[in-house]
Parts: sequence; structure tokens; C-alpha cells
Amino acid sequence: MKKVITKNRACPNCGGIDSCKVSSGYDYEYNSCCNEFNFVFCNNCALLYLNPAPVMDEMQNIYPADYKPFHFNRGRKSLVMSIRNKIESRKASVYRNYLNDEAKILDVGSGDGRYMKILKQIKNTPYM
Repeated sequence: MKKVITKNRACPNCGGIDSCKVSSGYDYEYNSCCNEFNFVFCNNCALLYLNPAPVMDEMQNIYPADYKPFHFNRGRKSLVMSIRNKIESRKASVYRNYLNDEAKILDVGSGDGRYMKILKQIKNTPYM
């Protein structure tokens, strides 16, 4: 198993560089690389994020070809996709009722971003 290329980065929320390590771990789910990944806490805005993070070119090595979010044909509407969108829309409507109009949402691990798009359609929710 090889190491993937990573890069140190500033906080993706506020751009701050003052952070402290909270936890670390390996990719136990897919066992795609031997890197130890660090979760750090931004001392400026309190965001928890991965640092260093894999570079974009490594995503194909980290996520396997059978990674579930990649298996919907975007050009064709499937029954499963329709049902999934309906369920996610209902869930988003419930969550949206608890947010004020100035709320910002950061969806961690958002897959292809579908859920964030649904939230935005419901009530023009700003997101990061």
C-alpha cells in the first residue's frame, strides 16, 4: 500500500493557519493508502478539518470505483434516484425549519453536493 500525496492547507472556512491537532487515523474503510490523517481544530473559527489533506489528483486513489455516490447515471432518471431525492427533500425541509434566514451551512462529506443543492432550492440557503 502506498502513501498518497498530501498538502498542508489553511482553514477552508476562515483562511486561518493557527490550528491544533485533535485526532488522527487511517483509512480503515477502504484501506486505500498508508497515510495517517490528522483532524485539526482551527483556533480562529472552531472548524474541524483534515490537515494535511490529499491533493485532488489523489481522490481517484482514495475513493474506489465502487464508491456509492458515483453510481447514479446523471443523464437518466432512475427509480432509486427519484426516491432518494424525495427522501432527501423531505429531510432538508425539516432541517430548514430550524434555521434562521442568515444561517450558513457547511456539509462535511457531502459526496456530490446533491443535499446542499436541495437545501438551496428549498429556501435559498447560503452554503459554503
